[in-house]
Formats: sequence, structure tokens, C-alpha cells
Amino acid sequence: MKSENNLLIQIDEIINELENDLEVKSVTYNRLIKHFDLMKKSESILKMVTGRSSPEVKRMSKTLGEFWMVDFLLEKERWQKERKKMSSHTKEDTDNTNRSLIIRRDQYILNVFKRVKKTRFKSFTSTTSQIQDAEYILSISNKHSLLQASGIIITNYIASLLTGLLEKELIKFKNDDLIHLKDILISRTTNPKLKVFLRKSHRRFETVHDVRNRSAHIDRAKLTKREVEQAIEFAKLLRTYK
Repeated sequence: MKSENNLLIQIDEIINELENDLEVKSVTYNRLIKHFDLMKKSESILKMVTGRSSPEVKRMSKTLGEFWMVDFLLEKERWQKERKKMSSHTKEDTDNTNRSLIIRRDQYILNVFKRVKKTRFKSFTSTTSQIQDAEYILSISNKHSLLQASGIIITNYIASLLTGLLEKELIKFKNDDLIHLKDILISRTTNPKLKVFLRKSHRRFETVHDVRNRSAHIDRAKLTKREVEQAIEFAKLLRTYK
């Protein structure tokens, strides 16, 4: 059970990194190196989860081989010299092509990991709650990527609790932004106890909203363990109104 949980944690961590990588805006040398490191890490984890000769690994290796990059991964100094020779138009076309390929690679591998998680860990994941998952990840290490993974799990769970409460009362909502969901519930819910709880929890909502945003963006200020713990505590309170 513990080894299976550890594999799930690694899958959640790589899914989080891939989702962050999808937000690439500028294609620099360091960005390309980081991207290829992520590809190697993804393939390594997939081999560990499914086996080195699994259909998933074979398909991913073949697909990655079909994707190519316009820029060769040279030494940084040489890479910069090559770019200086390009016209601004050629440079823009090259960067757009590379960015497109990065996104295609990330999206493909992201779908592979989500499918593997859903099929190979179905019996295990059905026996644990999102709160238990977030608590377990948080207990392993203060490593930032694990704090992010735990933060994403618990704040998405809070969003699902809020949307569930809205759907239960047939209340329409525009998106799953936590503050947006809270404000609609306060104004429309027919449950007086829930309304009082939501009003008194304004600061808690600000905290979990901030945790959710920072968990999803690698370039934002790093989370602390206490902030994620507060989000978990809030989820437990909100769950009682489910």
C-alpha cells in the first residue's frame, strides 16, 4: 500500500510539473533544457510505474521520437551565437514552433499520466479521500513540489465541495474560482447555518484561494506547510455541510 501511494505521489508531482510547463511563454535556452529534463523525468517515472516494456512506455517513446525541435540543444554560448545570426522574423518563427512543440509534448504526456493514474490505481484511489491524499503528501516532505501537489489536491477538493453545494440547490455559477463560488453561495443558499459559516470564513477563503493560485503556478511565491495545513483544516470544516 505504501509503495503504491508513493508512486501516486510521484505521478501527481509530474502532472503538476507538466501543467506548469504548459504555461511556457518565452523559449529561452534554460527553458528548453528544463523542458527536456522534464521529458526525461516523465519517461523514468512512467517506466517505474508501468514497467520498462509496457505499451505506455513504448507509445510514449515513439511519440517523443516523432516530435522534433528547430533549435539544437547546444552549449548555451553556441546557442546564443546561432540565434544572433537569425533575422527577427526567423527567430520569432523558431520560437513559436518550439513553443508549440513543447505544448504538444507536455499535453500528450499529461494525458498518458492521467490515463495511467485512472486505470492502474483505480482500486486504490477509490478507497482514499482527497483530504487523506493531501495529508499523506504533506507528511512526506517539505519539498516545494510536494507542497504544490498537496495544495492542488486540497483546494480542488474545496472547489468540488462548493460546486456540489451549489448544484444541490440548483444554483448556477460561472466558474470554479473559490471566491466566486463562496459569494454566490452566500447570496443564494437557503441553508442559514452554511451562510453564517461562509461569512465567518472570509479570511479562510482568502487563504485557500491564494494557496490554489500559488500551487498552480511555479513562478509564484513558495507555499509553506502551514498554509497547506490550514487549507486542509478548512476542507474538513466545509465537508460537514456536504
